[in-house]
Amino acid sequence: MQISYNLKMSKPLIIFVTIIVIYIIVQTAYSGYYLLKGWELADKTNLKDIKYENNKSKITVFVNGDSVGAGVGAASIKNTAVGRFASYLEQKHSVELINKSKSGQKMANMLETVPDKKYDVVVLIVSSNDLFHLTPISKFKQNTEKVLGIYSQKSDKVILVGPGKVYGSVVIPFPLRFIYKIQAPKYAIIIDEEAKKYKNVIHMNPIDPPPDIGPYKYTDAEDKFHPNDEGHRFWFDLIKKGFERS
Repeated sequence: MQISYNLKMSKPLIIFVTIIVIYIIVQTAYSGYYLLKGWELADKTNLKDIKYENNKSKITVFVNGDSVGAGVGAASIKNTAVGRFASYLEQKHSVELINKSKSGQKMANMLETVPDKKYDVVVLIVSSNDLFHLTPISKFKQNTEKVLGIYSQKSDKVILVGPGKVYGSVVIPFPLRFIYKIQAPKYAIIIDEEAKKYKNVIHMNPIDPPPDIGPYKYTDAEDKFHPNDEGHRFWFDLIKKGFERS
């Protein structure tokens, strides 16, 4: 005996499904286009060691991190968060800054390029890629413990900035943005908890920045994901605030 089923979709359901299909197609094309632009942009880093020599007291700085640390999205080195920080320090110091940042780096990657001597200041711009790739929270905690355990010995002042507002990019499909927004505070809390174990480690949280910085204009680069000059100014302000804390 053969049983046949005659399933009919209601008109509202057809409209709903059609809208979802259209959204998926449009979002995929939109995200794919800007993803390609992001890959191209990531190859155009503003990564360079910086030296400002004068007759003022010398300050040494070691920077490690992700694409923000590498200056992706900025028009020039001076406009990057790191370049701005070097210029800020030059007002009172002779500056020697070493930058080992690289696009795509996560917290675990900070262990691959550890400074071989002690610096006056260490800046780590990291954890956005852990959020973006949804590194398991337990693994991220282990990596953060290891990183701060080592880097806390490399300077009397360690400034860790991250994670960024990954969920704020319109390039990312809405469902993922929702997940990122829920997960982001979990990564920030772990960094906060681990940083508080050390008197010389300061965590600056981009998803909950100090109220006395800004305002900022449009902060996205051409790929709508990395920061532009204005976005790098935001990251610099966070680094500066961390540096000025006692």
